[in-house]
Amino acid sequence: MLGLTASIANATVLINVPGIGATGQSSATSLAAVYDPTQSLWSQVDNAGVPDGATAIFSESIIAPITGNATHIQWGGIGNAGYGFVVGVWDLSVASTNGLGGMPGIPATFGNSNITGTQIAQLSLPVSQITTSAAGGGVTHFDAVIPSLSLTAGHNYAVSIVAVSTGWAPEIAQNCASANYTGCIMSGTGLGASTLYIMGALAPIFHAAPIAFQFTNDVVVTPAVPPVINTSSLPAATAGVAYTAAISSTVPAGDNATVTVTGLPAGLSFNQTTNTITGAAGVIGTFNVRITVADGTTGLSTSTSLSLTVNDAPVAFAPVNLPDATTNSAYTATFNVATGGYGSFTYTATGLPAGLTITSNTISGIPTVAGSYPISLTATDSAGTSSIPANISLNVINPVAAPVACSGTQAVVTAYLPRNPGYITVNGGLNLLDHLWTTNLNSSNTTFNGGLLNWYATGDIVSWTGTVDPTGCILSQLTVSPRVAISTTTLPNGVTGTIYSAPITIAWGVKPYTTTVLGLPTGLSFDGVNITGTPMVAGSFTVSVNTTDSVGVSAASVPLTLTVSAPVISSFSTNLPSATVGTAYSGTVSAIGGYGTLSYGATGLPAGLTLTGKNIVGTPTTAGTYSVAFTVTDSLGTQASTSSSITVASAVSTSGPSCTKPATGATGGLNSKGAITAIFGNVISFNTTVKGVVIPVSVTVPACAKITWNGGAKAFALGQVFEWNGYSSAATGNVAQSVTIN
Repeated sequence: MLGLTASIANATVLINVPGIGATGQSSATSLAAVYDPTQSLWSQVDNAGVPDGATAIFSESIIAPITGNATHIQWGGIGNAGYGFVVGVWDLSVASTNGLGGMPGIPATFGNSNITGTQIAQLSLPVSQITTSAAGGGVTHFDAVIPSLSLTAGHNYAVSIVAVSTGWAPEIAQNCASANYTGCIMSGTGLGASTLYIMGALAPIFHAAPIAFQFTNDVVVTPAVPPVINTSSLPAATAGVAYTAAISSTVPAGDNATVTVTGLPAGLSFNQTTNTITGAAGVIGTFNVRITVADGTTGLSTSTSLSLTVNDAPVAFAPVNLPDATTNSAYTATFNVATGGYGSFTYTATGLPAGLTITSNTISGIPTVAGSYPISLTATDSAGTSSIPANISLNVINPVAAPVACSGTQAVVTAYLPRNPGYITVNGGLNLLDHLWTTNLNSSNTTFNGGLLNWYATGDIVSWTGTVDPTGCILSQLTVSPRVAISTTTLPNGVTGTIYSAPITIAWGVKPYTTTVLGLPTGLSFDGVNITGTPMVAGSFTVSVNTTDSVGVSAASVPLTLTVSAPVISSFSTNLPSATVGTAYSGTVSAIGGYGTLSYGATGLPAGLTLTGKNIVGTPTTAGTYSVAFTVTDSLGTQASTSSSITVASAVSTSGPSCTKPATGATGGLNSKGAITAIFGNVISFNTTVKGVVIPVSVTVPACAKITWNGGAKAFALGQVFEWNGYSSAATGNVAQSVTIN
C-alpha cells in the first residue's frame, strides 16, 4: 500500500526480449535487464551477460509515492518530446499465467514464460501530464506523476512504458515470423519512425539509436518490518494477591503500536496506556494468554501466546479461643474465618465433645459429658488447599447451682457487729435472712447517705442485695441511710392578725411520717406539712415537734420557739387646712398598719367641729388656734397617737355699693362656683360642673359687688374657690352682685 516501504530483492532477473539493430532490422541478439546490487543500476546486456553498448539506467527504487497516492516516475530516451505514453504496472509477487503481456504494444506471450506477474495498473498519460527537458546527447528527460497507485509492502514490481505518437496506433506489426517475436521488425501502420519502449523490470526495445532510461522517486521504498514482541514469558500469579506484568514490544521508530491481550483470568485486566497486566486473579489454573501487537503505520501485526499460571494462596488459620461449655446446655461458639486460599472454606474439627458439631465456622450443640477436650481445627479452600491445623482446647463443665438471691429495702438496724466478718441485724433478727453478713462489702458496693461516717447505728435504715447462705444473707451491696430526723430547727416570727405559714421538714427514715406539733398559739394549726393560719394572740410560744416513720422509728422531739408580735401602726397623719368662722370646714386623719378596723379619736377640736370616722367636719364658730390630740386603735387594741393644730380665722366681709339688676334684658338669681383658673382685671374665670359636664364660666365683679373673704384671703388668687350670685344679659354678660372666696 502507498506510504509503506518495499524494495527489490538483490538478484539478477533475466528476461529475453528481441533486440532491434541500428538499421531497424532484426538482430539475433537477445537483451535482458540486469540489476547490479553493487552499482544500484540496471544495465542492458546480451545473452552472454556482456553489457551492450547501449545502457538503460534505472534507480534501485522503481516506484514510490511523492504525495498522497501519487507515484512519481522519470525516464529518458530518444524521441519526440510531444509523445504521449501508456504506462503499465505489474506486481511480480503475484503470479499470473499470462506472463507480462496485456499492455498495449506488448503481446500477451511476450517475455520469458518463467517471469510472471499480475497487472495492477494501466494508465494513459497525455502530453499535458508529462514534463520533458533535454538531458543531453540527444536524449529527452521525461517526468510523469501517476495518481492513485496502490502498492503492497514487500512486493516487487515492473513498469512498462509505451510511447504513442499522436495518431499512431500503439501496436506491433503482425508480420513477425517468429512465435516469440524474435527478429520482428518494429514497423507497421502508424509506427513510422516512432519508438516503442518497454521499461522497468523489463528490458527496453530499441528501434533506432541507443536510449537511456532512469526511474527516480521521492521516497525510498524499503521493506516493512513487522512488530517484535519482546516479552517471552509471564510471571506466575497468586489468587487474590495483587499482580502486575509489563508487556514489551518494538516497532520501527515513529510508528504507532497497539497492544491487545486476551485470555486473562478473571480479576486481571490489561491497561493499553501502560501496557501492563494488573489486578488480582480471582481464579486459579493455567491460562493461555494471547498477545497481539499491531503497527498502526505499516498495518503489520505480530501475535504470540504465553502461559500464565495462577496459584492458590496459602490458607491461614489464626488460633481461636473457645468459651467454656456446660453439660446439657445449648452451646454456640463462632471462631475467626480462615484467610488466603481460593473461593470459600470448609472447616473440619476432630476431638469435639459428644453432642457438639461444626458447621461453617461455628461449633454448636448440647455437650453431654464434662471434661477438657483438645480439638484440632482445619480450614480447606475450594481448591482443596488446607491450613495447618489449629489446636485448641474446649472445657465442658457441669452446671453450678445458681445462687439464691436475698434482698431487702428500708429495714431498721436493730443490732450490728462492727468487725470483719461483721454483721447487721434488722427487724430484731426474727428470721434467718434478717442477719446480714458484711464480709464482702467495701467502699465500692457500700453507700452511706445523710452524712453518715461509713458506719452503722441502731435505728439506721438499710437496703441491700446478696445471696442466701446457711448463716443468713451474704451482702453484695448495701445502702445505709440515717434514722428519721426532724430537720426544722427554727420557726419564723408571726404577727397577730397576719396569715402565717412555716414548713416542718422531716428527713430520712422510711416514709410516710406521722408528725404532731403542740403548743401553737390560737389561730395556728399543723396540716401534716406546714404550720398555717392567722395568729390572734401576741407572745412567745414553745412549740414541740414529734414524728415517727412508717417502720415505727421516732425522731427526737425538737422544741421550737414561735414569736407572735402585735401589728404596728406604721403611719399616722393629718390633713387639717385653716378654718374660717361661719364657713363649712373639712379635714382628715389617716393611719396605716394595725389589724382589722381602725378607730380614730380626737380631743381639743375648735367649737363647731367634730371627728366622724377619720373626717373632721362642721362650721367653726370661734376664731383661734387649737392644738388637737388624735389617737387610732386597731381591732386588737393596738394604739397610736399624734397631734396637730387647726387655725380658725374670723369671717371678713367687704360691702360695696348696691348692685342693681337692670330693669330689662337681664336674668337674675344666677350662681355657680369653681376654682379660679384665670384673672383678667375684674373678670374672674373658673370651671364648674353641671350634670357631669365641665363648663368654663367668666364673671365680671363690679365695684358694687359684696365680697366675703374667708381663710384670711384679701385678694383674688388662682386656685381659690369662687362662688357668685348675680345676673346675666346679652349686653353685660355674667355680673356678680355678691362673691364668696374660700
